[in-house]
Amino acid sequence: MSQTSEAAVKAAAAGKRASPAVAAAHRWWILATVGIAQLMVILDATVVNIALPTAQRDLGFSNGDRQWVNSAVLVQAEVHSYATAYRWAAVFFLAGLVISALLYRSSPERSGS
Repeated sequence: MSQTSEAAVKAAAAGKRASPAVAAAHRWWILATVGIAQLMVILDATVVNIALPTAQRDLGFSNGDRQWVNSAVLVQAEVHSYATAYRWAAVFFLAGLVISALLYRSSPERSGS
């Protein structure tokens, strides 16, 4: 553990606030973590958008279905991010995805396919 982390732990155990230097060091770690997480989300979306035309051609689905696949991947990322902290939100988003997919599949427009 670094000295700043040890100082923060000791200050928290004593019921005191961390010094401004310790707080500033933690802010930079938080910023770096959030920045890397955002980069991974953007990278994931980019990979999906690049791979989808090839998958569409190989699997033979329409442009509308391709949009559903793209949305499902993005929703899955949201569900995963909420699942770590808010279990109820993950269940809510997952249920919404399932219901919307069932409604889409049962629509009159899709019944002929």
